[in-house]
Amino acid sequence: MSLGRNRSNSIPTLRLIVVGAVIGLVFFVYVGTLFSMQIVDGYIYALRAEQVTRRSTLIAAPRGNIYDRNVTTPIATNRESFAVDINPAEIPREQIDTVFASVAELLGMSVDEIHRRIPAARLGVFQPIEVKSGLSFAAILPVAERKNGLPGVSWRIKPVRYYVDGEAFAHVVGYVGDITPEELQVLFNRGYTADSVIGKAGVELQYDELLRGRPGREFRTVDAQGRRVAEDIQNSIPPEQGNDIVLTLDRDIQLLTQKALGNRVGAALVLDPATGDILSMVSYPRYDANLFYSEGGRAYFADVSLDPRGSFINRAIQAQESPASTFKVLLTTAILENDAFPVDRTVNCPGYYVVGNRVFHCHKQYGHGDVSLFDALAESCNVYFYTMGNEYLGIEPLVDYTRIMGFGERTGIDLPNERAGLVPSPEWKERVFADGWRPGDTVNFSIGQGFLQVTPLQLADMVAAILNRGVVYRPRIVKEIRDPVTGTVVESREPEVLRTVAISGETFDLVKQAMEGVVLDGTPQVVMTTNAPTGGKTGTSETAAEERKHSWYIGFTPRSPGSDQYVVTVVWVDAANEWDWWGPYATNIIVHGIYNSLSYAETIADLRTRHNPWLWYGRGLP
Repeated sequence: MSLGRNRSNSIPTLRLIVVGAVIGLVFFVYVGTLFSMQIVDGYIYALRAEQVTRRSTLIAAPRGNIYDRNVTTPIATNRESFAVDINPAEIPREQIDTVFASVAELLGMSVDEIHRRIPAARLGVFQPIEVKSGLSFAAILPVAERKNGLPGVSWRIKPVRYYVDGEAFAHVVGYVGDITPEELQVLFNRGYTADSVIGKAGVELQYDELLRGRPGREFRTVDAQGRRVAEDIQNSIPPEQGNDIVLTLDRDIQLLTQKALGNRVGAALVLDPATGDILSMVSYPRYDANLFYSEGGRAYFADVSLDPRGSFINRAIQAQESPASTFKVLLTTAILENDAFPVDRTVNCPGYYVVGNRVFHCHKQYGHGDVSLFDALAESCNVYFYTMGNEYLGIEPLVDYTRIMGFGERTGIDLPNERAGLVPSPEWKERVFADGWRPGDTVNFSIGQGFLQVTPLQLADMVAAILNRGVVYRPRIVKEIRDPVTGTVVESREPEVLRTVAISGETFDLVKQAMEGVVLDGTPQVVMTTNAPTGGKTGTSETAAEERKHSWYIGFTPRSPGSDQYVVTVVWVDAANEWDWWGPYATNIIVHGIYNSLSYAETIADLRTRHNPWLWYGRGLP
């Protein structure tokens, strides 16, 4: 009996032990979990809580300045302006239409434009949405005066791009604008956002990532609904300005070139052949990017975009045209290098050249008579070069010499959207037109007409090759990258050899002499009245419109008296007729101004008083 009682008493004791163990285990698990949540994982929950209550807004970084080679006054810089934002969730629903209408009236915009920026789906968002930027302090004042009656409306400083010389540098420097959805898809992984302002053309586009800087962040504390409670100024990150860029352009030469070209459809540039530096590059028609960011900017941008002449086209690197008689310089080079025809032997020019049943005319109706090579280049005798190309050189050597001089390929200048031109060949014509090459094609090729297309920059490189005895440096626009704060040089761009033309230096020396003879005794003699020693070649090319011609001029001159550092000038102008020679007239102004260190106005005055002033009468100086 006593054994049974002991056994029954042990059962409750065992149960108590088991229950106690389970309770103890649960307790320790619970304590461990609390420890993990509060101590081990506490920082995670604290971070999440902070993220819920903190919001950040990007602060736009000022873009870097753009300078000319002298690093004095910036070409492109930033000026303070204001942007107006609307936080739609802070506006009582019944006041939305009233507030939108008031803001539209104060800012001179339509209510529909505000609704496009703040659609119905975003009316409950506690985030400021930009409705207009580029505003002056005077434009903000009416908004500030009515602040109490405009809930959810705020403004902030937002730097806007400013181009000091207006349209003078338009096609080289370019312009900036708001990023598009298509651009954002490509650039999102590089730190761009939907609010980014990016380069759209020229240097602004080519070097956007260097110029754009690093945006800052402004932190604020918000409640559960996203409403602003307090600012967190201490932890805000200031923006970093983008790098400054120093161009190879010379402001004085750029302004001189721009005014010399005037309001004539075409392009002009000045190149330093010893380095590849572009000293000036202008194109017309132009645009003033400052007007894109002003009142009526959208309408002005639309007008520029729809201009049938192509205001956004940089004709110095994007216009492809027949080089006309300027190409005779290359043909002269080929004749000399190939020893195709004795220099002093003459060809008779009766004013025409017959190939099969076709007659090709010289620009001089009754011909030049007997002419040798240098006389033919000076007088731009078509018949002489028809004969050389068709009878003594042939199309294959012509194509080879054209290509080794760099035509038909891009120069690689550090500007976007350069075009390559076209060097036709029998194979090309068969592939494109399913037609064979004919002698008439060779005849046209020989004087730079027909299918051949070049850019002004390619012609400048051809002249550079002549001056450098075959060495051509890659044309460049950017010279240095500088720190915006200290001004120290971060990166210096050194001249780069683009090609060395496999033609003897002696041949190039003769061609240079021939070009000097062209100015002294040839077609541009009456136009080139400058006191600067210079050489060059004129050209007048046909266009699709019978009444329009293209007036070309390529040339070179010392930069200053006693200097052996040459620059190259190339001009292409859409002329009203074959005698509207603004190409050489503009070059005369540019060369004279550079050589004598004169401004445009001083150059015109000097040319009028010292060099055949009757030539300038009625010429419609720009």
